[in-house]
Amino acid sequence: MVMKLVEEGKLSLDQTLAELLPDFLNTDQAKKIKLRHLISMTSGLKEYAPEMDSVYRTTGKPPTLTDLLAFFSRQRLDFEPGQFYKYSNSGFVLLPAILERATNISFEDLIDSILNKPTGLHIKLLSDSQFDPNTSQHFEIQNGKLAFRPFWSWIRGDGGLSASAIELAQIPFLLRDGTIINEASFQQMIAPTKLKDNLLSGYGLGVKNGNFEGSKFWGHSGADKSFWSMMFFFPERDLTIVTLVNTNNTPYDAKELFSQVALVTLNKEIPNYKASEKEEVDRQAYIGKYLRPGDAVDRTMRIVWSEADEHLYYTYDGKVGNGQKMYYLGNDEFWIERWPTDRVKFARNSNNEVIALKEYYTGYFSQMRMKVK
Repeated sequence: MVMKLVEEGKLSLDQTLAELLPDFLNTDQAKKIKLRHLISMTSGLKEYAPEMDSVYRTTGKPPTLTDLLAFFSRQRLDFEPGQFYKYSNSGFVLLPAILERATNISFEDLIDSILNKPTGLHIKLLSDSQFDPNTSQHFEIQNGKLAFRPFWSWIRGDGGLSASAIELAQIPFLLRDGTIINEASFQQMIAPTKLKDNLLSGYGLGVKNGNFEGSKFWGHSGADKSFWSMMFFFPERDLTIVTLVNTNNTPYDAKELFSQVALVTLNKEIPNYKASEKEEVDRQAYIGKYLRPGDAVDRTMRIVWSEADEHLYYTYDGKVGNGQKMYYLGNDEFWIERWPTDRVKFARNSNNEVIALKEYYTGYFSQMRMKVK
């Protein structure tokens, strides 16, 4: 939707938050954050969900734009805009207000005019589909019992849309063939974002990139408890694989289902690199602590060396026994037996120093942790 409005000259990716949303209270931050930062997860804005979700659970009162702006006014940036990547819903939670102000059209009507009418899709806000009999119920397991949860119908730009699996499967084709946006916009969306020190994030403009057992793909994933969706397009095969699950253990179930379907569809076996791993001669470069900018120290991840079996281990407490053995595949990439279709890749700067660790869940880019000096 943003890219379509950019094409029409109603928005620019280089507009600042100060221009787009003048009532953003922290004017210093607003002057530095650009629209492209919001949709590439590089704005540095603090994740709003933990605090706002907690308030909603306690009071039952949905947060408003005024509440969100007040939250951001109290927060420091996790990093300077454009320098690093950190997944955050905060950029997308602001987009409905930005789109509405740029067009004087409601977010709901923009969904229809930009997405539904050109395509024949029926994408809706969750607030409009929550009572549809085809909409899956929202629940979690509490003390061994099924507990239904109310829909968080106030969520809009950051996951507040509903669609069927079939509709999700069509979206990559509709993006690529010019039905929604033009070729230049499409290429911008799928291109990884350049960060500080020539680092590439693996995330474009609202798009995750990856490689599943030798096949490049792009798309997205995410949701909430008892909802999880994955939509990834394999351009070399002209194929979209979608998983849409409504179980309590949603992230694991969705990723496991996706990986099994992808393996069968792409005629691949469950990978096992134990016997064919390459000799790792640069282990000292990888050893160390890794942390996302703005995260608490207790979220530090560590790469440690085991003298016993001469392997690196991925661990949170620095103890080999509590970690996961890493098998070297070459080119700074590692395989972990517990998550056979995941990958851990290290990134280097122009001086050939390891500066970051990228995590690819089921092959798609998910997290980036910076090496702590």
